Amino acid sequence: MTEYEISVESPVYIGSGDELDSMDFVVQNGRVSIISVDKVLAELKNKGKSPLVLHDEIEQFGRNFDFGKFLYRHGINVEKISKYTLPCDGNPNKIGTFIKNAFGVPLIPGSSIKGAIRTALTWYFLKNGNMEGEVERTVRKVLGELNRIRDNRERRRASQSWERKIGQELEKLVFYGKEKDPRFDVNKAMTVTDASLESVGLLELALCKIFTATRENRLAPKNFDIFVEAIKPNTQIGTTKISLNSYFLEEKFSELGFDRDRVETFREFPHICNEFSKNLIEYELDFFDKYGLSELVMFYERLLSSITADNEFLLRLGFGIGWISTTIGLILRDNPDLLKDIRREFRLGRRRYQPYYVPEFPKTRKIITERGKPRFPMGWICLREVK
Repeated sequence: MTEYEISVESPVYIGSGDELDSMDFVVQNGRVSIISVDKVLAELKNKGKSPLVLHDEIEQFGRNFDFGKFLYRHGINVEKISKYTLPCDGNPNKIGTFIKNAFGVPLIPGSSIKGAIRTALTWYFLKNGNMEGEVERTVRKVLGELNRIRDNRERRRASQSWERKIGQELEKLVFYGKEKDPRFDVNKAMTVTDASLESVGLLELALCKIFTATRENRLAPKNFDIFVEAIKPNTQIGTTKISLNSYFLEEKFSELGFDRDRVETFREFPHICNEFSKNLIEYELDFFDKYGLSELVMFYERLLSSITADNEFLLRLGFGIGWISTTIGLILRDNPDLLKDIRREFRLGRRRYQPYYVPEFPKTRKIITERGKPRFPMGWICLREVK
C-alpha cells in the first residue's frame, strides 16, 4: 500500500447530488453563509419570538422572501445561525454542494480517484495495444444497438447514456479477462481510500461559466452562472492510500486470462496517468491558445512543466472536466471518421445553419472565472508519494 498526498492544482467539484437555493443561504460582504434553520428557530426563541414568525413571513413574501432581510428585521446575526461560510464572487441563486461524510467533512471519494486512474489505463492500453479495429467494432456495435430501438422515447433515453455505454464497453476490452464478466476484472486488484479534507474551510464558492466557440472564432461565455462548492486551488487536502492486491495480480492473473505483460503494465499506473495527462494538457493548450485565453494557456504551461518527478502523477476528476477527459475522448480524436459518425448519430455540435456541424468538437469548456475573467479549468489534482 502506497500513501499519496493530494494537492489541488485547479478548483475541484465533486457533487453531493444536492443543490441549495436562496432559502438555504445568505450572501453578505463577499461571503456566502449556509443557514441552519434549527439555529434560526433557536435564536427566535431566545429573543422571545415565536418560531412561527419564519413560517408566516415565508408565506407572506413567497418567492420574494429574502432570508438576509428576515435576519436583519429580527436582529439575528448571520454568524450565529450559519453552518459554515465560504468566500463568494457573485450573487448565486443556486449552489451545488460538495460531497461530505456523515460529519459534514468534505472528501474526495476513492472511487473518483480510481475512476480517473481507470480512464488513463483504458486510454493507454487502447492506444498502445494495436486495438484500433476492436475500438471501432465496439463503438459501431453500440451505435447499431441504438439504431435498432424503434420507440422514440426509449431511443432518446438510451441516447442520453451513449457515452457511458461506449466507455463501459471499451473498458471491458482492457480490464476483463477470458470472460466479459466483472469477476474477471483486473481492476478489482486496485483499492483506493477516500481522502478527507481537514475542514470545510478548504472550500470556496466558485463561479463556473460555460464558454463556447463561436462563428467569429472566439470563446464566449453563455449567459448563465453555475455556482459550486469547490476545493480551492493550490491547496493540500490530505492523503489517499492506493494498494494493489499481489495475490490477485501474481497468482490469479493466468486463471483470469491475463498475460504477465498486461499485469506488469497495470502496475505502472502513475507513469501511465502522467502520459495520459500530458496528452490531455497538450490538447487543451492548443485549444486555449487558438482562442487566445492567456490565463488558461499559462495554467496549462505550468501544469505541463510540473510533470517531472517519478513519485507523483496528475489526475483530472469531478464536474466540468469535459468530454475530452473521458475514456473515449482522446481515443476518438485519433479516429476522425468514427467521431464524425458519432456526432451525426447524436447530433453533437449540430446547428441550424450551414455548415451544419461545427468544426470544433468539443466546442465548449467549463471554466472557473474570477472577477469576470476566465481563470482555471476544473478538476486537476496531483498525487505525491509520501516517503
